[in-house]
Amino acid sequence: SPYLGLRLEPSRSLSGRCLAEGRPLLCHDSEADPRVDAEGCRRTGIRSMIVLPLLREGSFVGVLKLCSPRAGAFVDKDVLVGQLLVG
Repeated sequence: SPYLGLRLEPSRSLSGRCLAEGRPLLCHDSEADPRVDAEGCRRTGIRSMIVLPLLREGSFVGVLKLCSPRAGAFVDKDVLVGQLLVG
C-alpha cells in the first residue's frame, strides 16, 4: 500500500533516469544517492535498489525495479543477474 498514489517526477527518480539513459542503475543507499527521490524511498521503505530498463521491439517501455529495505543489499553481480532476467 505505500506505493498507491505515489507519483514521482521522472527527472527526479532512478526509474526515470534509467529510461533516459537506457541502462541498468544501482543505488547502494537511497539516503546518500542524489539520483533518487529520497522522500519517495522513505515512504516506500526502499533503501537500496537496482533499476533495469525493459525493452519491447527496440523501445523502452518501463523498468524492472529490485528493491531492499537494507542499504548495500545489491552488488554489481546482482545487476548482471537482473540483466539476464530482462533479456
